[in-house]
Order: sequence, then structure tokens, then C-alpha cells
Amino acid sequence: MENFLFLSLYFIFALLTIFVILIGRQRIQYIFKPLLIPLLIMYYIFNVPLLEVNWFIVAGLTCGLVGNVFFMHLEEDEMFYHGVLAHILGYGFYIFAFFGYFVEFPSFHLWKLLLFLPGFSIVVFILYQIRGDYEIVKLAMIGYIIGVFIMYIISIFFLPASQGGDFWLLWLGTILLLLSSIVIAINKFRKDIPHTEALFLGIFYFAQFFIIEAIIITTLMS
Repeated sequence: MENFLFLSLYFIFALLTIFVILIGRQRIQYIFKPLLIPLLIMYYIFNVPLLEVNWFIVAGLTCGLVGNVFFMHLEEDEMFYHGVLAHILGYGFYIFAFFGYFVEFPSFHLWKLLLFLPGFSIVVFILYQIRGDYEIVKLAMIGYIIGVFIMYIISIFFLPASQGGDFWLLWLGTILLLLSSIVIAINKFRKDIPHTEALFLGIFYFAQFFIIEAIIITTLMS
């Protein structure tokens, strides 16, 4: 019952956050946004046995919370830089967590190469968009993209060994994170995208949910 409550509140607050941003009531987002990741953490913890909770996942989500707080000020380079670093650290925790589920080297399937291509194409597109002078903010953004892409590769070749719903949820979650990177990169380094923050958050919150749901299913199946 508690897990359903946490998940319901997560999506309700996510929609409210995006809505208040779209209508220009930016300050109201400070009420809902800090609650979202803690709700997802509670949803995760209440869905798996306590001894099976992967604290790298919890740490990764917490870093995502910090990063999103900094991203409330996308127009400021320093805030953007710290937000990117927080997300990079979070993706590092995710990568460690993923390898915790890695038992043996998975068998290679040619069809997995087809899943590799969309993510690789997105990375090439983003790097093309931010080409030019590589100041510290751009280098941080490249690190962010590399972190997400490593997660994407692991989702295809390592976690999980099955090809069930958990596999596709994880793959979908990581590719959505790459798509959210496009929004941030183009808006920051090329041209303004209307409703950037709302678009980024909409993609990001669904991505995080899919990843956590995949981890929950994998944990319960193991």
C-alpha cells in the first residue's frame, strides 16, 4: 500500500512541478521538486526486502536530487556546472550498482547491436551540437553524456541477463536520459528551447522511474 502511495505522489508532484513551470510560476516548483526524488527512493525501498536495498541506487537518486536543484537556474553557468557534476556522480553510483547485479558475462546477441545504435546516434548528435571551444562547462557536459552512455551500454549488455520487462524498462530509462541530455545541451550551447526545464524534467522523471522499476523487478526476480 505504501509503495503505491509513494508512486502516486511522485507522479502527481512531477506533473504539478512541470505545470507550474509552464505557467510561469517558477517559485512554486520549490515546494514540489525537492520531494520528488525522496518519494522515488521510498517507492524503491518499500518494494524490495530491506537487506536487498542497493544503497548505490539510493546514492545515485540523491545526487540526481541535488543536480535538479542546481538545474533550477540553468541560465547561470556556475549553477549549471554544479548540477552537471552532481548528475555525473549520481550516474557513477548507478554504474557501480548495475555491476552489483552482474553475475556472469552475458551471451552476445547480434540484435543487441540494433539497440546500441539509437544511443550512439544521440551521443554523436549531442557532441556535434556542443563542438567548438571546450570551456569547463562544456567539458562537464561531455562527462555527463559519457556517464549516461556508459549506463546505456551496460543496460544493453549486462543488466539484466533476461530479455523481459526489466530489460526493456532499463534500456528505455537510459535512452530517455540521453534524450534529456539533448534538451540541456542544445539549450545551453546552441539556441533557446521553449520550456526547456519543463521538457527536461518531464523526460528525466520518467527515465528515473523506468530505471528504478527495472531495478525493483530485477531484485525481486533474483
